[in-house]
Amino acid sequence: MRLEDRTAAPRLPPSALEVVAELDHPPGNIAVSPGGRVFLSLHPAGDPPTKVVELIGGKPVPYPDAGFQEPRSDAPSFDTVLSLRIDRQDRLWTLDYARYGRGQPRLLAFDLHTNAVVHQYDFPSSVAGFLSMLNDFQVDPAGEHVYIAETSPIRQRPALVVYDVARRTSRRVLDGHPSVQAGGWVGFLAVLVVLNAAVAAFYYLRVVVYMFMRDPVSDAPGLRHGRLLWSGLAVATTLTIVLGLVPQLILGLIDQATAAIAG
Repeated sequence: MRLEDRTAAPRLPPSALEVVAELDHPPGNIAVSPGGRVFLSLHPAGDPPTKVVELIGGKPVPYPDAGFQEPRSDAPSFDTVLSLRIDRQDRLWTLDYARYGRGQPRLLAFDLHTNAVVHQYDFPSSVAGFLSMLNDFQVDPAGEHVYIAETSPIRQRPALVVYDVARRTSRRVLDGHPSVQAGGWVGFLAVLVVLNAAVAAFYYLRVVVYMFMRDPVSDAPGLRHGRLLWSGLAVATTLTIVLGLVPQLILGLIDQATAAIAG
């Protein structure tokens, strides 16, 4: 049964729309200063060569400059910036989730009068570790605290991160609490995933049955498999089951290894 057609005539004529900018990559977040300056991030999903831009004359210009757009170890730079905000102190804040914690998650603040970095904080792995995602944030009116959503789409361990600007300390709160967990339609989506897995299992198990449990249709000699092949299959099967049933165990070991390497 088709859904009801609810399309209607446009409420605004085409002449009411104004082209503000033409972008080669999709935008992420936008921030407008009290003085009318427009900044935006280019969405990391589009793999943009430039991470943060300022619209000048309708054209995106790398902000603060082109050299800031690639990760560097010797100076502050951008890696994977999605969210940005301008506070009441006229500072532009950028939140970098660093490829889901594979790099260095970072918070930067720029003085819009000088375009210079006036604040930098690198999150420790205990707050934003491997497979984390510092997704969005807000700065309080006094500019003293930053409240960040760590959505954890891979590890499914979301939390809120509170950053104290003066003390330069951060902490996770409501870590894994139901109040920050996804719900509603996401649960329905999970049911669909399970049903899809059941259909896939039925299909592929039939292949296994015909390969190993049915009599051959010809007199061709059967394939001979050595111990190495069976050992490899056993290891792969075991790891697949363990990772599927207790992913936190494996991800926890990865976190510990990453912390040890990073020092």
